[in-house]
Amino acid sequence: RHPNYLGEVTLWFGMFVLCSPDLSGTQFASVISPVFVFCLIYFVSGVRLLEKKADSKWGGQPDYENYKANTSVFLLLPKGKKRTHDGNSAA
Repeated sequence: RHPNYLGEVTLWFGMFVLCSPDLSGTQFASVISPVFVFCLIYFVSGVRLLEKKADSKWGGQPDYENYKANTSVFLLLPKGKKRTHDGNSAA
């Protein structure tokens, strides 16, 4: 549901991975930066705030609840079994 945030985190982890061959000693502490970005986006500002705002706007609507039940919040995962609003599998 939030591919733009996944892209942001992937970018910063990628930058760390690309630079890591030239790092030595305490420079490896720079891994804190992508971890910090992930924590901010996932736990503090991005995903949590948007989920809360979307729940207040569309929460309780069957289509939105199905969307939430069938779509990963952060990672791009394959679609699971289609579920209905009440959590049961659809035929």
